[in-house]
Amino acid sequence: MSNDALRAIEFFSGIGAFAEACRHGPISIVAAFDQNHLANHVYQTNFGLAPQRRNLESIDARDLPEADLWWMSPPCTPFTRRGNQRDDKDPRALALLHLIDLIPEHKPAYLLLENVAWFRDSKVCARLHEQLERCEYTCASLNICSSRLGVPMLRPRFFILAQRDVSTRQAENTGRKAATICDGIAEPAAMVEKKSLCTFLDDERNMSAALLESLLLPQAELERYKAVLNIVDPQDEEAYAICFTRGYFKCRKASGSLLQMQEGGIRFFSPNEILRLLGFSSSFTFPESMPLSVQFKLLGNSVDVRAIKLLLQPLLS
Repeated sequence: MSNDALRAIEFFSGIGAFAEACRHGPISIVAAFDQNHLANHVYQTNFGLAPQRRNLESIDARDLPEADLWWMSPPCTPFTRRGNQRDDKDPRALALLHLIDLIPEHKPAYLLLENVAWFRDSKVCARLHEQLERCEYTCASLNICSSRLGVPMLRPRFFILAQRDVSTRQAENTGRKAATICDGIAEPAAMVEKKSLCTFLDDERNMSAALLESLLLPQAELERYKAVLNIVDPQDEEAYAICFTRGYFKCRKASGSLLQMQEGGIRFFSPNEILRLLGFSSSFTFPESMPLSVQFKLLGNSVDVRAIKLLLQPLLS
């Protein structure tokens, strides 16, 4: 790690979308935290760092390493309709609420958070903003959908960016001026020419017979759920995949798109295809022994890497 590298903590790290966005850049991840041991296995396989399975609901401030940046991608269920939007009353929000309480003891130079759109109007979000204001952070928020980044996928997310004054410890210790990440931030227009869906897909002729068979939707299920399935034709230049959720491959309704196959039949997207849509590099991989159902669940909880890179651009340049 170079002396001027930014030190970052990745909370609720999942399979490591933030770590993927920081590959080969001036940000060094000094710690990651996630309770899911399977996600941690994927993370360590790809980035060589083992996330800690610590209880963030009660972790002591002294157990967090000093860092210039906190990245947070907390559970979204407390803020979704499917989770009944219990907000701060949902036990799954306790870890984030506790981390908010720890901000005054660490005061990282930068804090970034990702969640669903409903988070914006939540009590937890209001509490976060109150804490950041008390700690003299400048804040900005915006919505980013993958479709705005040239990707044929609808995955809208809400982001908060917070930055302390440029005279923070990071600027003083590294001897360089702290980058500004909040000024002029806005929801991006269509920044990149949209790519067609087929450019993200595997050639079915080159897919293994076993994988292809495992991805096929049985005819009986097609007939039963056809009215609620989102089936897209990859040859359609205007085709978009809808947001993949953690229930993809398990729940048939509103959990993600399925594909019309070239030779007939309907199939699920493969994990590698979803990884490409999320902006992960070709070097990212799941352990061979990991079941498809687990891979899909972990992918549904992940973040678009391109969106993270967009937010980090002032720090990565």
